[in-house]
Amino acid sequence: MSICPGCGLAVGPEATLSPGGLLHCDVCGRVFPMIPDASASRAPVAPTASAVREPMQLPLGQAAKSGGPLWLKLSVVRGPTAGRTIEVGGREIVFGRTLGDVQIADPEISRRHLAFLSVAGRCMVRDLGSSNGTFVDGVRVGEASVVAGQEVTLGETVLRLLDVRDAGPPR
Repeated sequence: MSICPGCGLAVGPEATLSPGGLLHCDVCGRVFPMIPDASASRAPVAPTASAVREPMQLPLGQAAKSGGPLWLKLSVVRGPTAGRTIEVGGREIVFGRTLGDVQIADPEISRRHLAFLSVAGRCMVRDLGSSNGTFVDGVRVGEASVVAGQEVTLGETVLRLLDVRDAGPPR
């Protein structure tokens, strides 16, 4: 039995397996490696071609307009700015090396690397065509739903999502 890191659903041995032998969550569509014990380490898993999720077919501007503003609190757990806490809000929150709402001095990050946005009430992370990819809990993604506790890797930087809200920062 494994727990889907996308939606928290318990996924049993009867789950759909992808060609690479990874589990496929029938609820949120997430592809992830089988982790028999939920308390197991979240060490990154080497991505395979079958682990890459393609982005939704919505243009970025349209997707951003479909949800309200987000407020995120993230911790940088690895990389050049490790130990930093980031609190940021907006409809589309872009992370990059030299462009975007949050700039991280990591040479492995693209100028505009990824965006967090709200789609249909869920916090999504979307790769913006980066050179080195975006990973959620070790799995390369084009776009994925993320929740508090998950780790997003861009370049050598690992961000842990501490809190996400669908409105402005807490008062």
